[in-house]
This record gives sequence, C-alpha cells and structure tokens, in this order.
Amino acid sequence: MTVEISDTGEGEGIIAWSWRSTLVLTAALALGVIDPDSLGLIGVGVAVVMFAMGTVLFLWSYAIAVQRSRTDDISVAGLYLLSEGAPKRVKRTLLGSLGTQTVVVIAAASARPFTVLAFGLLAPMFGMGMIGMWSARHGHFRPRPPTPPRRRTGDLAERTRSDLAGVQQSVRTAKEKLMLDEATETRVIGASPERCFEIAVDVENYGQWTADLKDAEVLERDEAGRPVLVEFRAAAMGRSTTYALRYDHSETPSRLSWVQETGDITKRLDGWYRFEAVDGEPDQCEVIYHLEVELVVPLPGFVKRRAEGRIIHTALDDLQRQAES
Repeated sequence: MTVEISDTGEGEGIIAWSWRSTLVLTAALALGVIDPDSLGLIGVGVAVVMFAMGTVLFLWSYAIAVQRSRTDDISVAGLYLLSEGAPKRVKRTLLGSLGTQTVVVIAAASARPFTVLAFGLLAPMFGMGMIGMWSARHGHFRPRPPTPPRRRTGDLAERTRSDLAGVQQSVRTAKEKLMLDEATETRVIGASPERCFEIAVDVENYGQWTADLKDAEVLERDEAGRPVLVEFRAAAMGRSTTYALRYDHSETPSRLSWVQETGDITKRLDGWYRFEAVDGEPDQCEVIYHLEVELVVPLPGFVKRRAEGRIIHTALDDLQRQAES
C-alpha cells in the first residue's frame, strides 16, 4: 500500500526553529574558533543548551510516536531520518539543517583541537530532536497491520526477559566503549633504563621538564621516601585540570604504574611505564607507555583518541629530551 504525501505546510514553526538554531550555533562556534580562550565558552554554552533541548524533544517525540504506533506503522528510520512520512521539501530542509549542524561542529572541533569547542559535537542532538517532533506530530505513515495472535503468557514473558537482557548488555557494552579508551606507545631512548626510571619516578619535579604540567605536589610517601599519592595541575582541552594519582613501586625499577584517585574531568587516568634494556646497547632503553582514560563527560571517539595520543606522545618526547640531555 502506497501513501501519497502532499506538502500541506504543516509544522513550519519546527522547520524555522531548526534553521534558526543552526545559524545561532554557527555564529557562536565561529567566535570560539577566532578566540577559543575568551569566546569558546559561548559556543560550548549554545551547544550544551541545544543538546539538553534536543534530548527533551527526542524523548517527547518518541512518546508521541508510541501513542501513534497503536494505529500507524512507525519505524525509527521514519521517525528520526524521515525515510518515510514526510514531503520532499520537509525532508530536504530538516535533514539539511541537521547536516549543517554536524558539519559546523566537526569543522570547529577540527580547527581548534584539544579545546572546549569539542563539546560542540553535542549540538546536533537538537536537529535530531526537531526532526523527531515534526515526524511524530505531522508525519504520514502507513496503517498498522493487524495484530498477530497473542503468544502464550509464559512464552511472551520469557522472550521479553531475554530481549531485555540483550538490550541491557548492548547498552553496557556501548557505554563502556564510549567512555573508556586506552593506548600504548613504545620509544627507544638514548639513555640507560636506570636513568629513564630515575627521571620518571621523580614526579615532584615533572614541572621542570614537562610541557603541559603546571604543578605537582606529593601528598603521601612510602617508607623509602618515594611518592605514593601525588596531586597534579595540568593544561588539558583549553583549560586547567586537577587530578591525583596513586603510584605503585612494587616492580621498581623496571616498571612504574599508577591509578587515578580523584579528578575533575577524568574518572580514570591509569597507566604505566615499562623500562627494558636494549640488547647490546647499555646506553639505550626501550620505554613502553600505556594509558587508560575515562572522561566524566563523553566525547566522540576521534576526539578522545587524538587527545590520548597527544598525551602519550608529548610525555615520551619530554622524557626522551630530559634523559638524553
């Protein structure tokens, strides 16, 4: 059965506000690209507000669609991607607004990497929410097919529990993948393993030779006087961040590891250095650096990977420069 969709001009207010928000977002992020330190928070503020409003609209449209689904055959693609149920003009306009928002936030984040403008990537949620609202309220869908015979209560309950368990596992897996990233890099440094370890374990003097670290304060030491709990203040993503790491010296001097105890923008910042001798080269050391990062606020994978790679690469550059000097 084919549904003829005529353009009756319904939902013009939704279309207009979708594009108005796109223009406001573009202007705010443009200011942030010009001066991320002073004006970047304007773009972030607009993006966060759009994300919050988009989330509300997304859930609201879903609730309306659930009510309509009693009589209409509504799919997720039809509801949020306008694959059905919308005239060509509406589809072109709303999807164009969402596409423009996506291009604008990616361009801003790429132009000013490692700054707060990365949070602009949350904004297209508003465009998605507006599409859902138009589709839920004004979309034209096929009538719902007749309901098949009801399953026995026991079979339905068992299948429901199985489906729910599968959904919960998928959500947990997706959340873990979204929040946690890890990376490892290996570098051969022209200094002995003892020299490299000596520099790495002297954490309270990191500020003298590391690029992004502003301050390091030892809060707790072990019986041998080695730092166990250290609070750091560093530059990250265009702002200052504070975190505390607890060090493990049980594998001294071949390995130095740590776990995060507190942090303002990270839930996890765990890692380790391993120092291995190079065969036949007593004045060279193979340094392996591993880092696991979990952010308080989720960011797109490519932004996290670039930031994580930069942290590791910069740390090894600084260590190599200090060890070989």
